[in-house]
Amino acid sequence: MSSHALKRMPYLESHHPDMFAAGTFTDSADRLLSVAKTVRWAASHAPATEVPVAKFVRDLEDGHTDTIDKFGSDGWKERAGRADASFPILVLVDDNGEQYIGDGNHRCWKTHMAGKKTILAHVVRERDIPDSCLADQ
Repeated sequence: MSSHALKRMPYLESHHPDMFAAGTFTDSADRLLSVAKTVRWAASHAPATEVPVAKFVRDLEDGHTDTIDKFGSDGWKERAGRADASFPILVLVDDNGEQYIGDGNHRCWKTHMAGKKTILAHVVRERDIPDSCLADQ
């Protein structure tokens, strides 16, 4: 991992280190991935680009996205309010070309609520994520 990647993702080390250390998500192949490892890998392999928030907001509103807390709950609103939307989200692309947020649901929602149409994201194909990003590695 390059030092440049760490500079682009400092929230992993300073913002909520305990949360990210244990954070996991499952991809479409049912692999349990570490949020911290996957975001670090993505930051060093995919430059951050602007992506539209509309599709991801629909997924959140329709309940198609798993989150730590229930979308729209007081906990959700509180976390979204604290989210630092200046950091890129992680967008994964499955083998069917479907995109979803692996990390950054609260940042995406905060960006949407601020009236912005796009958000910075590291967009990576699931199949390119190495096994070294698995939660048990």
